Amino acid sequence: MKLHHTAIEVVDLEASVSFFQKLGFKEVDRFSTSEEWFVFLRHGDVLIELIEMLSKKPIYSRGSTHLAIEIDNLESWLEENHHLFLEIERYELRGKKIAYTIGLNGEELEWIQSRTASY
Repeated sequence: MKLHHTAIEVVDLEASVSFFQKLGFKEVDRFSTSEEWFVFLRHGDVLIELIEMLSKKPIYSRGSTHLAIEIDNLESWLEENHHLFLEIERYELRGKKIAYTIGLNGEELEWIQSRTASY
């Protein structure tokens, strides 16, 4: 068994697509139903699904729904990409260097430095 994708509900689909493209993701599929718009983006083995509800806007509840991504050098990556985020919270948890970020459209992402990631 392996994880297929992670879904994130967003307020502005096009703004979120642009945000993830700036992070290196490529759009691989796009479709809609009468109630929702969907876009799938891929970066290597990581597949995410962005969903914009046409009938209601999501309510953000910080921390409960987020995408966690492992990277090689947390500080240099954040220095290079800080302009993509409204908030950046750096911390260490059980010996792991971590940053929790909020994107310009409310996207919640957790960045874990790979040398310290054990799961």
